[in-house]
Amino acid sequence: MDSLIDIFASFKTKAKQQALVLKLRDESSEDFSYKDLYLRALGFALHLKTLGIKQGDKIVLCAPNSPNWVFAYWGIFVAGAVLVPLDHNLKKEEIFKLAEFSGAKLVLSATDFEQNGKLPSINVLTFNFATQEVIFDLPKIKPSDLAEIVFTSGTTGEPKGVSLSHGNIISNIKQVLEVVPVEQKENFLTTLTFSIMFQQTLGLLVPWSVGASVILLESYSGENLVKAWVKEQASIIITVPVLMQRLMDYLLSLPESQKNNLLNKLKTNFNYFVCGAAAMPQGLKDFWQQNNFSVYEGYGLTECSPVVTGNLPPKQKPQTVGRALPGVNIKIEQGEILVKGENIFTGYYNNSQATKAAFTNDGWFKTGDLGEIDQEGFVKVLGRKDDVITTVLDQAFFPEEIEKVFFGLKGIKEICVVPRAEGQEIKLDLVVIPATGFFNKQAFLEQANTLVPKNRHIEKVVKWPFAMFPRTALGKLQRYKIKRWLSFG
Repeated sequence: MDSLIDIFASFKTKAKQQALVLKLRDESSEDFSYKDLYLRALGFALHLKTLGIKQGDKIVLCAPNSPNWVFAYWGIFVAGAVLVPLDHNLKKEEIFKLAEFSGAKLVLSATDFEQNGKLPSINVLTFNFATQEVIFDLPKIKPSDLAEIVFTSGTTGEPKGVSLSHGNIISNIKQVLEVVPVEQKENFLTTLTFSIMFQQTLGLLVPWSVGASVILLESYSGENLVKAWVKEQASIIITVPVLMQRLMDYLLSLPESQKNNLLNKLKTNFNYFVCGAAAMPQGLKDFWQQNNFSVYEGYGLTECSPVVTGNLPPKQKPQTVGRALPGVNIKIEQGEILVKGENIFTGYYNNSQATKAAFTNDGWFKTGDLGEIDQEGFVKVLGRKDDVITTVLDQAFFPEEIEKVFFGLKGIKEICVVPRAEGQEIKLDLVVIPATGFFNKQAFLEQANTLVPKNRHIEKVVKWPFAMFPRTALGKLQRYKIKRWLSFG
């Protein structure tokens, strides 16, 4: 297995096995075999060729999760093209800007997308993906060939195009499978957008490389997730803390006997959660572990295809993201986590300056995360380098350190600490989303400041005017947007 085409070619031998299940809102489902995926992708690749797409051409795929997204995904690779996956929630002008920057020849989207006739598009949701046999020679792909240009999630507001080769992605699949048990009989429940590498590598490519099945939902409410989990007997769930919280909140909203009965049903075929993207609040982790659900946490970045570490059996260590995967090297330099391995990207697309800044002179990737490694190799991520708050006394800390103190307070749904410069001093503001309509800011401020040291006291509390904080597709908090709103309204 040297390229994504090798995974695709294996679909022929798995023809009748179930590859994908779409759960509809009415609780009915549509099943697709590996043969369905194979033939529909081949047919779409042939269509791309008739449009003049050549090996190495870039194609944007920007649409909600659906079977058609999957057929288009494989069709792009079978045509020898390079995938540029984008979040379908982006505005048209943002999509066009990134498509233009990447040099895309075509946009596959959920709408007819054309800007002054410059960029041809296909509505991937209405396109007829045929299942007839076609004659098509699979492309010759080298591990070093570019597979995807994935734009970073944008927690800093400056997305960059991460160039990932076929070899980068395949190496990460192999690294994961070496330490995480995955069998052909597994049913993977997907909870994240397909445009991100966390979902692609762990939630699509890992299961399809072993012949397992992927469950796709039309709706991701807590109730729908639980119903699909029970009916399809999900054994592995790829997710993030925000969605695990949604599941927990739904279960806790049920009468005690109904909740306990449902928890027992959920365990029927279940093996483990794989949770990443952000640190899991202790209370959330306690709920699942106390109810005997295994949770595997890890650490990764898009630039690493994406997985770097896993906190896995037989030894898991609390408050860490586990140890490096086989073939991944990690070290700490000036407090920053540095990484090396075959899964590490080749650079940022058309951005030599950012690429140079991302690597040390001897080739280590600078993650931008501060951390520690203990004697057993367990990694602890302290926070983003750019998020460190430093006081006039040179005392440094992360906003998460304060936020986790307030997380469980009654009446609070979400919180975000925002530093503000006032002369030479750093003041801390707390932006709050209350759990209910009534919220006494002054009472909460007084309560909050009894829970933190004096040098971390909150100066003022501000109520966020929207239902949710801005987050990336992975559920990461976009602090720069909250800070900008606080500054300019």
